[in-house]
Amino acid sequence: GKVGEQFRLMEELGRLNRINQFGQMAAGISHEVRNPMTTVRGFLQLLMNKFEYASDSHYFALMISELDRANDMLSNFLSMTKGHEGTFVEASLKNAFDAIFPLLEADALMMGKQLKLMYNPVPNVRFSFKEIQQVLLNFVRNGLDATPVGKKVTVEIFQRDKRVGFSVKDEGSGIPEEILSQLGTPFLTTKTGGTGLGLSICFDIARRHNAKLEVSSGNEGATFTFIFDGDY
Repeated sequence: GKVGEQFRLMEELGRLNRINQFGQMAAGISHEVRNPMTTVRGFLQLLMNKFEYASDSHYFALMISELDRANDMLSNFLSMTKGHEGTFVEASLKNAFDAIFPLLEADALMMGKQLKLMYNPVPNVRFSFKEIQQVLLNFVRNGLDATPVGKKVTVEIFQRDKRVGFSVKDEGSGIPEEILSQLGTPFLTTKTGGTGLGLSICFDIARRHNAKLEVSSGNEGATFTFIFDGDY
C-alpha cells in the first residue's frame, strides 16, 4: 500500500544519497591519487630516454603502461559513480514533498520532536523529483538532529519576488560563525560520525537546478533555503 511505497521511496533516496556521497568522495580521492601518478610517469619517461638506461627501456615501458592502466581504472571507477541525476519535470513541489513527508514526520515523532509543513500556493517549477526530495531529506534530518526534544522543524514552500522556493527551519542553537562560512565543503561536519557530504550534495543539486541555496542562523536556530531561479 501507500506506506510501503513511501518506505521504498525513502530507501531509494537513502541509496541515492549514499551513491552521491560515495561519488563525491571518489572524485576527491581520485584527483589526489592522480597527481603523484602523473609526476612518476613523467620522470619514468625522462629516465627511459637516457642513454644509460637503454638496456632497461622495456622495464620503463612496462611501468608506464601499468600507471596508465591504473589511471584508466580510476576513470572507469569515476564514471560509475556519476550520472545519478534525475530527470527534470515541470511539477508541484507539494507533490514531491507529500510523497515523503509522512515518513519524515514519523522520524520526528520517534525523536520526540515535531515537523510542520506550511504550504503556500506556488506555481509549478522544473525540477528532478528524486533530487529535490533528497535535498528535503537532508535538510529535515539535519534540522531534526539540531533541534531539542519537544521543539519543531518547519518546512515552508513559498514564493518570494516571483521566485519559488522552500525552507527548512530548525529550533536548535544555530550554526557557529566559523562553520557557517564553510558550509557545503565536503567532510566538514559537526556531527559525531558525520561525513559532511549531505550538504555538499545539496549544493551540487542546487547548481544543477540553477537554484540558490542560502543558510541563515541565529540563536533561534538555522534556516536552510532552496530558491529556484527565474520567473514562472
